[in-house]
Amino acid sequence: MSILGDPPPAKRGRARSRSRILTAVVLGSWIGCSFVPGPLPDPGQRLRAARARAEEAGFEPLRSADETGDEPAGLEGERLPIAAWFRAGDANAGVHVYIEGDGLAWRSRHRVSRDPTPIDPIGLALAIADPSRANVVYLGRPCQYGFAGSRACRPLLWTAARFGEEGVEAMDQRLSRLLVRLGLEAEPLHLIGYSGGGVVAALVAARRISRNPAAADMPGIRMAERRLDQLITIAAPLDVETWTRLAGVSPLAASLSPMDSVGCLRRIRQHHFAGRRDRAVPLGAITPFLRALGTDAPARLEVVEDMDHRSWPGRWKEIVMRTRLFETPGRPASTTRPPSRPGRESAQRIPDDGQRWAPADG
Repeated sequence: MSILGDPPPAKRGRARSRSRILTAVVLGSWIGCSFVPGPLPDPGQRLRAARARAEEAGFEPLRSADETGDEPAGLEGERLPIAAWFRAGDANAGVHVYIEGDGLAWRSRHRVSRDPTPIDPIGLALAIADPSRANVVYLGRPCQYGFAGSRACRPLLWTAARFGEEGVEAMDQRLSRLLVRLGLEAEPLHLIGYSGGGVVAALVAARRISRNPAAADMPGIRMAERRLDQLITIAAPLDVETWTRLAGVSPLAASLSPMDSVGCLRRIRQHHFAGRRDRAVPLGAITPFLRALGTDAPARLEVVEDMDHRSWPGRWKEIVMRTRLFETPGRPASTTRPPSRPGRESAQRIPDDGQRWAPADG
């Protein structure tokens, strides 16, 4: 077993050839450009493109208290650096936190990327497309967006340990500190994760629900922990072990899985989205998690028939409006902006094929 989670040795003959093809296809498409062949923008170009895109949409970078310069913010000291951007919304409209996918984890089938900054940040595009009046926070994953050279960063963190304890704890603390800094710790919180970011969102949610003891030493954090309103995942392999088996790659040995936290996660309202045409994260990597939650959990699985792994941003506004995703019982419906006049794009119909989990499915 490789510590970096690369493909296991293939069998002889046809099986070996088939394994190579399967592995190349899966690694080439999984988790938000985990593997991209051919020429690609360098890390600086990827950072500048994301920064320009975020700022054009009204997002501002959130830097650490002791950080200077033009780069997005990481955590202080030796903690893992995590970039963040913020778009202010209405008072009392809640907080929507979007977590990015795995980014560029692999440069080729056998070559780990030196910098995990995504080429096409789908999580950022979803945050930009959020049509609500809420305060929106976008979080990169550890070491993305110009931080790969930091002393705390190493390739293990975006390969086998991409969902590991160190990274999940860093994401949780980064979020808690940001909420306190922004004065939003008392606001209802929606955690939204794309692809591998959905796994991280679920793991962060589990930590906050179980009231991580480490938070006791972080002033002002406990209030933020109690305000988790909803977990939302988009094309996320919530059963990590099953996903690696389906993909034919070696297990992510240094990572956690939401499957180990269903006991506390079944206590929170959640909405999971999957694409019927998604070959990177098939339904078989998601439905076991819903089965483990049980039919009594306040959880919903929504399957969009003609959706692949990367086309969510162009449809996100319509999906949010159709499903009334961010409306919470007991809160005014005005937290969501009214839909714009139907144009060529907004008039497109989305099949209403959402379904609550039933044991007979999948």
